[in-house]
Amino acid sequence: MKKILGRLAIALIALVVLAVGYIYAASEWMLRRKYDEAPQPLAALASPTEADLAEGERLSMIVGCWAGCHGKKGEGGTEEAPGIFEATAPTMSDVLPQYSDAELVRLNVDLIVTHASAPARAAKQATTTIPIIMAATADPVALGLVNSLAQPGGNITGSTFFITELAAKRIELLKDAFPRITQVAVFAQPENPSSNITLQSMKAAARSVNVTLHEFPVRGLNDFDGAFAAMAKSRMGALALQELAIVLAHHKTIADLAAKQRLPVIGNSEFAELGGLMSYGANLLELWHRVGYFVDKIVKGTRPGVIPVEQPTRFDLVINMKTAKTLGIEIPNSILVQATKVIE
Repeated sequence: MKKILGRLAIALIALVVLAVGYIYAASEWMLRRKYDEAPQPLAALASPTEADLAEGERLSMIVGCWAGCHGKKGEGGTEEAPGIFEATAPTMSDVLPQYSDAELVRLNVDLIVTHASAPARAAKQATTTIPIIMAATADPVALGLVNSLAQPGGNITGSTFFITELAAKRIELLKDAFPRITQVAVFAQPENPSSNITLQSMKAAARSVNVTLHEFPVRGLNDFDGAFAAMAKSRMGALALQELAIVLAHHKTIADLAAKQRLPVIGNSEFAELGGLMSYGANLLELWHRVGYFVDKIVKGTRPGVIPVEQPTRFDLVINMKTAKTLGIEIPNSILVQATKVIE
């Protein structure tokens, strides 16, 4: 009797497995048929040159675009993301001005996704008809990109994050962690409007905690060695990072150069994960993945101007204790208890 019951149980399990497999195969066929028969949009991904954009960030936006429109391969499409046309330029200020509205229409672009503030401004200047999605830009209201976060207006929407507030908070965290510091360095790009807006906020925060902020211009990877040499000569006590595209693309380089000088550095939420000492900020990869939400809304007929601009709701403080030990730095408990994550 036990043998019969055992065989019946095995047979029942096999039937369940076959049924699940059949349902999965049928759903896959129906989904594939749905996408094959539906017209697919073409997205133009406008960003700085690849040297200024970390590969993980670029791929996150591509995944977001693809998830939202499941594009077909067309002009500008790539094997990894068919239907995604990438427009890059040697410098941030050069992105997209060469693409007129007529040219983008000729390329059969249904929407434009931008990374960073400069490409968003260039896209807005290039077209007033093609929908534009900003992926994690600086304050779009202050930059004149949208009328308001709730009602962007025009042909643009997307996500922003509290870039000025976060940068200011990093100054305060540095002072709390290292009360004796009085001189803090920051990378800057004078020609970048969003950088200048952020710097004003950082300077105000620095004054409130009796710290002097010193600007060190960086425009490319080759500028970092010189900037760190200048910091050493000026006896900087720490470095606070703002979300410049060149900085986001080269976190590891910055962390390595800082380690050589035993210089404490605080950056955005990914910096500590890549070897930096401290990081504080929103999860930018999550914001870039949200591109898919906006793409989906727009290709289904919603006008960009009525889709509210999103802001992050979660902010992480990450401490890398491995880096702290390498630098010979002790992080006070008052900072550690605030940390979302401590890397041992």
